[in-house]
Amino acid sequence: VAVSSAMKICADSNSVILNGTVSGGSSSGLWSTNGTGIISSPALLSTEYTVTEADKSAGNVLFTLTSDNNRDCVPVSKSVMLNIDPRPVVFAGNDTTVCSDAKLIRLSGTRNPVVTAVRWSGGTAGGFKSGNVSLLTDYTPSVSDTKAGAVIFTLESTAQGLCK
Repeated sequence: VAVSSAMKICADSNSVILNGTVSGGSSSGLWSTNGTGIISSPALLSTEYTVTEADKSAGNVLFTLTSDNNRDCVPVSKSVMLNIDPRPVVFAGNDTTVCSDAKLIRLSGTRNPVVTAVRWSGGTAGGFKSGNVSLLTDYTPSVSDTKAGAVIFTLESTAQGLCK
């Protein structure tokens, strides 16, 4: 019995393909799992597994392929782990009010560990004092920003591994 190597997906994925082979005294096998999802055809060596929210919360699912129709031989099993990265999450912070004569607006965002790079956007002709790719940065409002009476800033994830 042989199975594919360890697998990794993002929590925005809803399924994964399982692949295995059985040789020797048997040519068939049966997939099982410790997950809460559904193996579409457990008796097929190549089959699809539907990932559940509980699987995603757990962060991993173990699959085992066990030979069957072994005649007098002992069944053989091999396992493979599916690791599930959490969805990327960034937070730009709560809405805040500053005085119209403010020289700087402090921006302080957060991210989960899946996110490895971020980018701030917003404002009109003002500028980000220390660049727009840090979770903590200052924005210098322009005259246009002040006249507008409000500025909306957005923090987005620009690098998050397997996740979209």
